[in-house]
Amino acid sequence: MKRYTAYRDIRKEALIMGLPLLLFAVQIAVVVLSLLIAIFAFDFLVILGLISMNAGLYFSLLHYTRLTCKVIFIRVYPRLISNKPVNPYSDDNDEPV
Repeated sequence: MKRYTAYRDIRKEALIMGLPLLLFAVQIAVVVLSLLIAIFAFDFLVILGLISMNAGLYFSLLHYTRLTCKVIFIRVYPRLISNKPVNPYSDDNDEPV
């Protein structure tokens, strides 16, 4: 059966602002949290600290994505995506079932 890997590879390497989707979601969650902190603790030094923290997080995440050895916790996508039905009585293997 022919394997179509292009779509899977596109999903794996999707980037938003230079970050993979998971790290971009982390960045946006931190930005929303810092906006809530800035609204309820309205102080100039707090706002400057939050801006510098968000910028530091963004640049550290960019640096992490450019590293060659990455820590992989789980494998998200299967090795092979196929629409072929699973048949235990297939002729492909010669072993008895």
